[in-house]
Amino acid sequence: MTKKMTCIFALVILVISGCWLDRWGKGPTDPAKVYYWYADGMVSRGRSDNPVAYPVNGQEYYPCTCPESKKIIATGIAKNDRVYYWYEDNTTSVGTTDEPTKYMTYYPSNRDTARELIGVAIAGNDRVYYWYRGGMNAWVSIGTSNDPIKYSKNICPANNGYCEADIIKKTDGYLNPIAVAIDGFYDTVYYWYPDQTVSSGTSVDATKYRNYYGSNLHKEVVGIAIRNGK
Repeated sequence: MTKKMTCIFALVILVISGCWLDRWGKGPTDPAKVYYWYADGMVSRGRSDNPVAYPVNGQEYYPCTCPESKKIIATGIAKNDRVYYWYEDNTTSVGTTDEPTKYMTYYPSNRDTARELIGVAIAGNDRVYYWYRGGMNAWVSIGTSNDPIKYSKNICPANNGYCEADIIKKTDGYLNPIAVAIDGFYDTVYYWYPDQTVSSGTSVDATKYRNYYGSNLHKEVVGIAIRNGK
């Protein structure tokens, strides 16, 4: 095989691998800053195993001007650092970590309310992933902030855009995650559980890269998101 042919072959392999991995996750990483939103209206910045590792202006927790009339159920950070909020009333807004409507006020999420949402996260290509409760396993879809199955309809057509996902912690009585986030630099997916553990994997395999380890999460969270960059 000539040097030119070898280079072309390697490039093709990289492109094919990139397309596949971009869909489900690229591998284990040390995630960038992880942001946590709490039920008491506070926010913190840290790591997957330490929610307050990186204080903001000397504060471990800082306030969010979150609406009292709406309940946040998920958060995600896009590539441009804008923060997306999903609410229980099936609306979405766009803002910052402490100002949920700075860039865009509430608009319809158009999610399937017949499915119980577990978490939402934004990948490095700005595609939005949604995870849903589904018995012993769960379901995931891929779309936008207001069209949850836009892209996954072609991936899982038999299930109308919902792909089965092995993300439930079965060792402790089928625990569903309480939040999910994607490190957009590598598209590794992190899952937080109610027993104060966290794992990392892909959008359909919660422990592919790292099994359950301590999250040191001691407050009730309403959303977790990872900044899409180092």
